Formats: sequence, C-alpha cells, structure tokens
Amino acid sequence: MPTSGALTRLPAAQIAELQDATGAVIDTMGGSFVMPYVSVAVTAVRL
Repeated sequence: MPTSGALTRLPAAQIAELQDATGAVIDTMGGSFVMPYVSVAVTAVRL
C-alpha cells in the first residue's frame, strides 16, 4: 500500500499497523476483493 502519497512518509511501525488493520477488514468482508485498474506507459523521442 505505501507506494505513493502520504503513506510513503509513515514510520515502518505505522505502516505495519495500517496493513494489519486493512487485512483484517478484507478478511471480514470475505478475504478478497477486485480492484480494476489500468496501467499506461508513455514514451517520447527527444528531437
């Protein structure tokens, strides 16, 4: 989860606590979820 935004600035102990809490919620809701996303790559040639 801490790949961008404010989560990247949290101390390791807080990230672990957040991950544990998030995992518990996901487990309560059935253990999995679907998260649709799209990846886009853009390249350019310098002229």
